[in-house]
Amino acid sequence: MQTTTSDAITPGLVFLVGLIHNLTRHVALVWLGYRRLKRFVEVGHISGLFYYPLKSGRGIELKEAIATGVGLSYDGVADRHWMIVDQNQAFLSQRKEPRIVLMTVNTMGKDSQTIRIEAPEMEPLLLPKSPCIGPDSKILKCRIFSHWVNSLDCGDAAAEWVSTFLKRPNLRLVFASDDLEMAELVAFSEDPEEAVQPGDKVAFADFASYLIVNQTSVDYVNAELEQPVNVLNYRPNIVIGGCQLAFEEDTWLEVRVGKQCLSGNVFRCLHLCSRCVMTTVDRDRGVKHPDMQPLKSLKTIRGVSPNKSVKFGVNATLNGECHITIGDPVYVLFR
Repeated sequence: MQTTTSDAITPGLVFLVGLIHNLTRHVALVWLGYRRLKRFVEVGHISGLFYYPLKSGRGIELKEAIATGVGLSYDGVADRHWMIVDQNQAFLSQRKEPRIVLMTVNTMGKDSQTIRIEAPEMEPLLLPKSPCIGPDSKILKCRIFSHWVNSLDCGDAAAEWVSTFLKRPNLRLVFASDDLEMAELVAFSEDPEEAVQPGDKVAFADFASYLIVNQTSVDYVNAELEQPVNVLNYRPNIVIGGCQLAFEEDTWLEVRVGKQCLSGNVFRCLHLCSRCVMTTVDRDRGVKHPDMQPLKSLKTIRGVSPNKSVKFGVNATLNGECHITIGDPVYVLFR
């Protein structure tokens, strides 16, 4: 059968039409995305950056960091990638052991392959910065509240060290290895209004990988306290200074850091953070405030009954990766 010219070019036309359609759709999405990013309003600047390599351990102040999908990273050490668990493989925090806040992780510099964990009256514990999984490695399923996470056991020497310092037997120290599948937020998110999406990951954080705090809100609460507390009592990762109103973060939908309008530097606000007794821990002494401050006053300020959890700060996640620095401008997309 003889093939006509129209029959011969039909596949080419179909391909060309499809290509034009996809290109047009891509350009439209980029344009709409750019217009959306332009709707962000400048509200302040980054005034504080903190990370906690050991979950519930002492916060480390940073001048700059790499923001990743699973938390801040500095010197090759990531936020909340080490954690203490009990004999039931349930996480241990300042809620039960406030002295964990006295444990400090020293990264030893970006070129070091080792971290050093320090605590009062203890010889430093040296560990590999990025422990490798080998044939003899022990992989544990550990529980953080209602969800389970994969972890790499750090060995008997580390277990003995943390058990000795905290004076609790059978504790283990575990690591969130990149070679293990990390938990997805969608697996344990209970609030249908949260902006959680498939692919949102978390290491050993209670929920999201970031906690963003408005310094004006901190100042507002401190004005009501006899003894003002440090912002670290709230365990933030990113502190935003220069905001006009206290608690305006309640209305934030997304937070963009830096002058560039890039999707990779936009943090998605998931929900307000429920606060607990950890806010009352004296980070220099490792004991809880006898009058449960600032939590007690915070409940009054926020109009929450004693048996209800009070909200302060915003849990957020990041799909991209970006470099952030103290002083970077902060823009917000309001709800």
